[in-house]
Amino acid sequence: MKSKIFLIFYLLISNASFAQYGYHHYFPLMGKIKSYETFQIIENDSKEKQILVEKLTYDNNNRVLTKSTNELLYKTPRQEKNIYKKNLVITYECKCNDINEFINNFAIKDKSELKNKKSSGYGSGQEPTKFVTYNYSDKKGNITLTEKFGESGYKTLTIKTLYNFANKVSNKKVFDFDDNQTDDYTYEYDKRGNLIKETSKDIKYSVYYTHLYKYDNIDFQNEMMTYGNDELISHDTYIKVVSKNKEEIYKMDNLKNLKSLYKETFYNSKNIVIQTKEYSNYDTIIKSKEKKYTENGILSNINYVDHLSASNLKFEQVFDSKKNWIELIVYISFPNQKERKERRIKYIRNIEYIK
Repeated sequence: MKSKIFLIFYLLISNASFAQYGYHHYFPLMGKIKSYETFQIIENDSKEKQILVEKLTYDNNNRVLTKSTNELLYKTPRQEKNIYKKNLVITYECKCNDINEFINNFAIKDKSELKNKKSSGYGSGQEPTKFVTYNYSDKKGNITLTEKFGESGYKTLTIKTLYNFANKVSNKKVFDFDDNQTDDYTYEYDKRGNLIKETSKDIKYSVYYTHLYKYDNIDFQNEMMTYGNDELISHDTYIKVVSKNKEEIYKMDNLKNLKSLYKETFYNSKNIVIQTKEYSNYDTIIKSKEKKYTENGILSNINYVDHLSASNLKFEQVFDSKKNWIELIVYISFPNQKERKERRIKYIRNIEYIK
């Protein structure tokens, strides 16, 4: 029964993600970029139509200034605008046609005047579409305080973050609209900086999880244990096998006594990674991901295989001189389902670099 519930849940999540998001973001951009636009090519009656699905601009420090996405090809895009100040980044987000109007009308308000009222979009049954986030950082650039606001200007969420001497997160506390703490996260590290213990607590429902990690003398993670309210719910160990031009990692599920291939890495004669294969297992392989690289180590292709829905994803790219794709074709096939034809999605991208 547990396996059946998992498979149903996986299918729901997988199909939702598969349908809702485009594929142009699978290959991150490299270099200093001033702006870029991504278009999806819609073919209809042998004619092509370009639909803008993404537009971003950056400052001279390669930080995002503005972002507009329309991956679902809706009429109203999702927009983002970032304002950078000393030790503060203000991010405005909205599903709207004019984000500047939202910015000009936004003002932070004192929650005490609300008494028992809630901010716009909360408790109304309607999903809020406009947000503002204030991220405050310390002198080292670490974000120590995050405050989220709704369209009406009232704070809805607060996150306080502490760091250790190595600038690694040691604790996070989350507070709700009424400033009541809802969640607590703690992180512990060994002397080499490896994460060895991670805990999360849902204070309201008294639910907490603990993840324990162990490493060998070359910092390879070879063991992971997870406890839910002090009950051991997973215990995995990892074994690395190295041969000529190839490395294999096997995962051992100690609770099921099940050993499976977790990852394969292939190298060329210069010890540069040219191919990786990763596998997701639950009793049997349910998902695999293959990445191919050029002889210089530049990611050139990804092949996703979903063994539950029997679907494959393959990519073809045309690169510019900066090794970023300017044309991308995605092939979605269903080899075991004759009634479902292969889909082809094409994107093109215009990139302007900082000179």
